[in-house]
Amino acid sequence: MSLERAPLIFRLTTPSRAAKIIIESELSLELRGLRRATRVVGRWHRRVARTVDHGMRLGYAIERLCRLAVEVESRPRKVGAQVLSAGQARRQLDRSPSVGAAALGRVVLAADAERRRLLRAVDHNIADLGRLTARLERDSERLQHLIERCYLGPQRDILLARSLAGDERADRMPVVRALPDLTFLVLAIGRLEAVTHEVSACREEAHGTRALFPFVPEQRLDPSVAVRN
Repeated sequence: MSLERAPLIFRLTTPSRAAKIIIESELSLELRGLRRATRVVGRWHRRVARTVDHGMRLGYAIERLCRLAVEVESRPRKVGAQVLSAGQARRQLDRSPSVGAAALGRVVLAADAERRRLLRAVDHNIADLGRLTARLERDSERLQHLIERCYLGPQRDILLARSLAGDERADRMPVVRALPDLTFLVLAIGRLEAVTHEVSACREEAHGTRALFPFVPEQRLDPSVAVRN
């Protein structure tokens, strides 16, 4: 049986082995704690990848809805024997309000209703995207907590061994030097923030407040790429 796996009572009643326990516990902090933390991070890596994938799909949907909202005015619609866009119908109503006012008015009203529906869907999806980003930020804090828990056992072993050996560092918490790579989480949060910025610009264009800032096709990467270490 290794000293690392020995029962606590064995370690407490065998102070002569304390120096060796210190060495094994220090290695345990670097290796056993890191292995546990890496397994936890691996599970969360997949969860984060799914969240980013969902966010990217929301971004594509928002861009499509914004473009449809922009195109509402120019989309051809049948008005009696004519095919007119809502914009053309508005101009005809402005010039001759009394000419075909059933038909032209219905086209204009239908276009306005469609645009409002599309913009409501855009706002709903942007809110969902914001919630995904907030979830990732909470996940980041939760993951940090879970990683810290992975090192509690090895840290306890070191403090115990130092105490048995009369080490002057017995009252100081060991410093964790080996930590899993969390770059993927930082990249994931940054990716969703970038998507939110892009689709917010598309929303402003759909509302007619600024020029279109497209969701650039080159940025439409596989979501797993965005969170890869």
